[in-house]
Amino acid sequence: MAYIKSIVITLAFFSHILSAQHITIVTENLPPFQIVQKNKEITGLATEIVKEIFTRASFSHNIAVIDWSIAYKQALETKDVCIYSMVRLPFRESQFQWVGQITSASTSFYSLREKNIVLSHFDDAFKYRVAVNENYASHHFLLKKGFKKDKNLYVLKNYNALLKMLEVRKDSIDLVLLNDEILINKIDSPSKMNKYRKHPVIHDFRFDFYLACSLKTSTAVVQRLSTSLQSMKADNTLKKLTLKWQARLVSGQ
Repeated sequence: MAYIKSIVITLAFFSHILSAQHITIVTENLPPFQIVQKNKEITGLATEIVKEIFTRASFSHNIAVIDWSIAYKQALETKDVCIYSMVRLPFRESQFQWVGQITSASTSFYSLREKNIVLSHFDDAFKYRVAVNENYASHHFLLKKGFKKDKNLYVLKNYNALLKMLEVRKDSIDLVLLNDEILINKIDSPSKMNKYRKHPVIHDFRFDFYLACSLKTSTAVVQRLSTSLQSMKADNTLKKLTLKWQARLVSGQ
């Protein structure tokens, strides 16, 4: 009996130690998944999910919205740092500890409607010059498909500049590869949206966004976060949050 009591006390002690840990969560401003409001509050579909995961796991935490390349480096190298929303690519598999998938989104090519570009299937895109954001999943996807940098693939460092490049560099860029939900959130009126033509010819690639933590973060922390995420799936909290934000996206709120 004394032995069992000792085990219970020990487990309670380590549980308290875990709860006392402070985790820094890094991400980028990527509406509607991560949104920095005017009052500096961080909201968005993925953010609400991540906040609930950490609340259920009883971890002290803060969220820092910074440039993606800096966030990525911190999550690679620093103890007690987690990152979202990140696509789980093969070369990243061994670089992080993966808590789990939190949301996903579809992806399409977009062009200026005035250029009258028509894509009947994916291979048609090889005839055009496509812009993507550096080190995003879309960048690695097109490289794997056979696109060549500076031949038919142009790499930019600023995600927000992709659409603008279609207009200011229309002689050198024909298409951009964008997340559909991000684009819908960015364009605030049907008339503006009508400037662009969507080419839904990609059927084997989606942005599956994950929460992940650095390799230097305790595996016990990652397991506890993963358990919290699983509980959200089990009680339909994850589904409810997703539907709530999908409704906002459709209504334009």
